Amino acid sequence: MRCCIILALLTAFLSCREGEYSYFYGETVIVDTNVQPDTLYGKKIELDSIYTGNMWAYDTLIGFSSHKFPDYWMYVFNVNTGKFLYPLCERGHGPGEFPDITDTDQRIYEEQLYYWIRKESGKDECVLVNLEKQGDFIKRKMDIKIKTEFTRPFSSVFILNDSMFLANNQGEAQFQEEGPFTPPAYHLYNSRTKERIKTYRMYNGFIPVSPDYFFGRAGASTSYSSRDRIKPDDMSKLAMGMHHIDQINILDLKTGKIKGFRNKTSPDFSYLKDIDNHRQYYSHIFVDDRYIYGLYADPKYRTGKRGRNTVNIFDWDGNFIRKLFLDKTILDIALDPVNKHLYVDTTGEDEEEIYSYDVSHLYK
Repeated sequence: MRCCIILALLTAFLSCREGEYSYFYGETVIVDTNVQPDTLYGKKIELDSIYTGNMWAYDTLIGFSSHKFPDYWMYVFNVNTGKFLYPLCERGHGPGEFPDITDTDQRIYEEQLYYWIRKESGKDECVLVNLEKQGDFIKRKMDIKIKTEFTRPFSSVFILNDSMFLANNQGEAQFQEEGPFTPPAYHLYNSRTKERIKTYRMYNGFIPVSPDYFFGRAGASTSYSSRDRIKPDDMSKLAMGMHHIDQINILDLKTGKIKGFRNKTSPDFSYLKDIDNHRQYYSHIFVDDRYIYGLYADPKYRTGKRGRNTVNIFDWDGNFIRKLFLDKTILDIALDPVNKHLYVDTTGEDEEEIYSYDVSHLYK
């Protein structure tokens, strides 16, 4: 009788935990981020020309990349004076021009930043842009066009050295009721030989969703979506802020192991089956050698709400460090790794505005 009771309890326990562990390919560590935040007050930054799009900051420079600029992809300003300095990456299809660029989310110190160039000819490149030089600003190029079994393009690319890069395939599912599903994973490639060296698994299989969901299996592939950043100093780890789970993942590129650091009040992956109840947690993350900053909120998905005020901070071992509450509602955010300032693009009443927040106290 005792054996039967133990067996029943064990079966029930495993059944309860199945939803949590059957989708994530790694260890889940429960953390408590529901703490009283530190409130920070921003200083307004006045810029003397148009600015919009993806933002970056380094020392005295602040820049924006966008398709809305008339002749160039990027505008660079002096953050102290607010003066426009120069444009970078001329738009076009001729020699030295750029048909399209995408920020790879990989910052390199010494005023350098990787951009992903998608060319109409099908030859994709990553270029290392020297942000402080208006003339010869391309420092390095890497051909990242790789033949793969995936039908959709990479969603993230990170350059590790002169020949190796890391790329993330998107989740892929067929529209029909049954069929294969490929969850997102990172792959290490050699750009010279075009070989795949290693695959880093992160998730297991397909999360079934409500049968009446319009996009069916193909649309459900967004359940695993995240914003990812690589550790800048040694590029040994990747941080991922998950959109629909209150969780930060850290992938160790040396061991190949992934850990998820989940808030104790977060639902597990099984709640994603009901796509109408999806919530949106981390919209952006940004990193330096010491910390992972996650721009955080907890609204119901597709409510139309824009902007958020909360930033959760972790170290690269997954320890929760601090919660910040910023006095402005944020659309985009960037970290200056030199002066330890956050720059935020806000939802102003009439137009977007830029504010600066000093976080240097976190490094003392």
